[in-house]
Amino acid sequence: MFANFKVLYAIALALSFATSNAAAVPGFQKRENGAIKLDFNIERPDKLILNGNFTKRADDYNYALINEGSYYVAEILVGSNQQAVKVDVDTGSSDLWVVDTSSGISGTYGVYDHTTSSTFSRIASGFAVAYADQSHAEGDWVSDTIQLGGTGGPSLKNQEFGDATTSTINFGILGIGFPINEATADKYQNVPQSLVSQGYIHKNAYSLYLDSSDAAQGSVLFGGIDHAKYSGSLVSNPVVSQNDLDLNVNSVTTNGQTIDIGSNYVLDSGTTINYLDPTVLANLASALGAKYSSSGFYYFDSASDAKDISVNFDGVSVTIPASYTVGAFYDGDGNALTETGFLFLPQTNYHILGDVFLRNAYVVYDLDARTISLAQAKFTSDENITVIS
Repeated sequence: MFANFKVLYAIALALSFATSNAAAVPGFQKRENGAIKLDFNIERPDKLILNGNFTKRADDYNYALINEGSYYVAEILVGSNQQAVKVDVDTGSSDLWVVDTSSGISGTYGVYDHTTSSTFSRIASGFAVAYADQSHAEGDWVSDTIQLGGTGGPSLKNQEFGDATTSTINFGILGIGFPINEATADKYQNVPQSLVSQGYIHKNAYSLYLDSSDAAQGSVLFGGIDHAKYSGSLVSNPVVSQNDLDLNVNSVTTNGQTIDIGSNYVLDSGTTINYLDPTVLANLASALGAKYSSSGFYYFDSASDAKDISVNFDGVSVTIPASYTVGAFYDGDGNALTETGFLFLPQTNYHILGDVFLRNAYVVYDLDARTISLAQAKFTSDENITVIS
C-alpha cells in the first residue's frame, strides 16, 4: 500500500517540548567562503518517559523513550513568500519535510501553505515517514525554494522535500544523512547535496557541535571545521554502514575496567540517550555498580556513584563525564520511576550513541569520503574555522 514508506529507526520524536527552553530560533551565519554555520536552539523534554509497552521478558530488550528529545530547532524559510518554519536538525535521517497548513496543525513551529508560493511544484504523492516511537507523517513530494537559517541564509532553488498534510508531529525534520536513506525509491539531492551543487560549500561534509549540558544553542557547520571547539586531534574512522552514519565502537572504559564491544553504533543527533546491546550494557552497569530495576533499566543509589565513561574507537576516545550519565525516568502517567537512572538503555534492534555522547564529542561527518572524525569537545565561544575541500 505504501510503496515509498520507509521506517527510519534512528530517531524517536515526541509531541511535547520543555517549554522553559523555548526561545527565538537563531539563524545562519556565513563563516569563510565555503562554510555555512547554522545555529539551532536546543529544546529538552520536561521528562524522560519510558515506553509503557516495554516487555520485561529477559530476551526482549526493546525499551525506548516516548518523549525522546532533545531537539535541535533551526528556522528555514519556505517558498517565494518566505514562510518561516522550524525544523529539527537530524543526522539520523536524510529527508527535509515540513508540516503543511492543511494538516490542521498550528503553533509556534510554523506551517507551510504551498498554495501561496509561486515557486511551489508538486512532484508526486507517496511521501511517508515513521519513527521508532510510532510518530509519523504523510503527504506529497514537492519542490520549492528553501532558505536556511532565516533571512540572509543560503537560498536553495527547486529543493525537493516532503510536504506533510498529515502528521502526528507539530514540527518538521531537516535530515542531513546519506541520500541513500531517503524515504523514496527515487533518490534526489537532499539539503547538504544541494548546498554543494548550488555553490555554497565545496564538499558534502559538516561538523556538529552541541555544546555543554546546560547550553541553549548548538550549531551545525556545513562545509567547515571549527578547530577551537575540540581538544587534542580529530581522528577519522570509516563509516561502516551503507545507509547510516555508523562507526565501529571498540570498547568502553569506566572505573578501571574495559568492556569490549566491537560492533556498529549510529551517531545520531535525533536521539537523547545511548542505546546499547543488552549484554554490553549489563557488563557496563556491573563495572559501575549500577542496579537493575524490574522496570527494565539500570539506576544508581546516588548520582555520586556514577563514574566517567570513555567510548573507545580506533585511535580516539571520547569521555562522557559522570554527571551526563544520570537522570530521572518517569512512567507514562508522569510518576517518577527513579531520580538516578542510568542514561543508557538496552536495545537489541539498533545501537545508538545519542545526545549523551554527542555533547562531549566534536564530530565531523564527511559524507563524500564516508568518514566520521571525532575529538573531545571543548566548550567555548572561540572560533577557528577552516573550509573542508
